Amino acid sequence: MRNIKLAIIVLGFMLCSAFLIMPIGAQDNLLTEADPYLYAGYYFYNGEVNDAFGVSGKIYTISPAVPGINHFAQWVNVMISYRNHYWIQMGYIKDLLHRGLIPVFHIEVNDAWSHRFRFISTPKPQVGVTYKYIIIPAYEDGKWDCIILRGESVIFETTMETNPFDCDDVQAFTETTIGEINIVGTHFSELSYFNGRGFPLWDHHVPRADSPYYLKEKSHYEFYAYGGG
Repeated sequence: MRNIKLAIIVLGFMLCSAFLIMPIGAQDNLLTEADPYLYAGYYFYNGEVNDAFGVSGKIYTISPAVPGINHFAQWVNVMISYRNHYWIQMGYIKDLLHRGLIPVFHIEVNDAWSHRFRFISTPKPQVGVTYKYIIIPAYEDGKWDCIILRGESVIFETTMETNPFDCDDVQAFTETTIGEINIVGTHFSELSYFNGRGFPLWDHHVPRADSPYYLKEKSHYEFYAYGGG
């Protein structure tokens, strides 16, 4: 998102494809102390954990006003490597640069190859609807299965390859570029981790809320977030 020139170049191609991969070049992990973005949500452990190798979570869709070339996003994340700042995450995003005034589903990867996005032109998230996002190992080596469900129905599924293929931790966050974006209505629930056999609910969490945002922590696996505007 920071390389605006490249994003503008590829913008026209988005209208012609069901989804688009946009390489931007490696950059720091989105959740570091030096990062200019603002976050509200949960880390599972905020460190290396041995029993998680995938993530699942429900996110209620909101559509706050996003001024200028700023952005708002909500996602679940597999932290591939804290040391190298590598991750894969999936959720939805809203900004004028990529899709205008309506949110779109997206996948973001930062790994040894590049920092890249996949914007999904169809289906589109509907405001007021809760979707379930899943990132788990695919049957193919080195690839992740990325799934979106509405209720019990799969509405989107694809695979994404990463280098390396690993999991240090899992996360669930709201992300904005400026505190003027109001995130009232944020609700994450049923946060789960994939342990190779199933999806136990999170039994631990480390909260983070950057001012002006704040959390209402319902449990290890559910939270609301407010503030901004």
